[in-house]
Amino acid sequence: MVLQKIKTYLMLSAGIVLLAGCGTETKTETVYVQASSPASTYLVEYIPGTTMGGMMADATTGKTTFKLRVRNRSTFAAAPGLSLSVYPFMHMSSKSHSSPVDAVTDNADGTYDCTVYYLMASGTGTMGGYWELQVNIGSETATFYPSVGMGMGTDTVRAALKGQNDDLISLTTGTAMRSYYLFSDGAASATQINLFLAAQGNMMTSYPAIFTGATLTNEQNTPFTVSSALVEATTNPLSSWLTGTNPAGDGHWIVSGLTLTSAVTNTVYVRMTVNSKVKTTDGLVSNASLTNTYATFIVTPAP
Repeated sequence: MVLQKIKTYLMLSAGIVLLAGCGTETKTETVYVQASSPASTYLVEYIPGTTMGGMMADATTGKTTFKLRVRNRSTFAAAPGLSLSVYPFMHMSSKSHSSPVDAVTDNADGTYDCTVYYLMASGTGTMGGYWELQVNIGSETATFYPSVGMGMGTDTVRAALKGQNDDLISLTTGTAMRSYYLFSDGAASATQINLFLAAQGNMMTSYPAIFTGATLTNEQNTPFTVSSALVEATTNPLSSWLTGTNPAGDGHWIVSGLTLTSAVTNTVYVRMTVNSKVKTTDGLVSNASLTNTYATFIVTPAP
């Protein structure tokens, strides 16, 4: 089975609108979806997200948003109402892994909003590596290879905590304590931070979002339910902690009531408790001073 792949700068003469890039060169990718029989049904276009200034934004570590435009291959008509999923996978010489993703949103016009929370950049370190992004539409798959750069600026894009010896996953090298990832999920305000939480799965091939009711699997691949999840934040770990909310019942969390100074960097401490167990920076139980019980975020609220 041959995947016919087209990677091109899209021109008006090719029948697809060249997107405005505010003076920068706009690049998208178009891929014919692989199928067994009959021939592939859809044409899928990857459209990068934009920055707050309206500039096209390449994929970076942390939260990366983009659109997929899907057309019917035979008629070139928009194809809304489809069930899409995206699956990122980092290929490395020593180990490979996926990355957390958010649910795909159908915009009802043939475009779909997508979010990937990239754990690392392309070609990072001596091991190198590249990202593959699969777009699945039923039994058909389109594949892109986004170049993922390092997140810029002083703000923290992600932090990590770990489970203890009773919270393990399986790896090719044996078992390991599960990692929990906390991602910055949008700009902080003077009173609020936004987070997306996900947990490492077996063989690092999945990263389920964390919320009450989520399903994880242990090192023996036995599923279990997250019966309780708690996220708290403070600007002073020796002071009172504010409890976060999870309004949509998914991996998106909000902690309000903070006192942050606009236009400068602020330090926010975040801790999370899953199934009544506080996650720690080192996978050990809480130390006497509790300094291993929280992740640290640097945020710069807009003025």
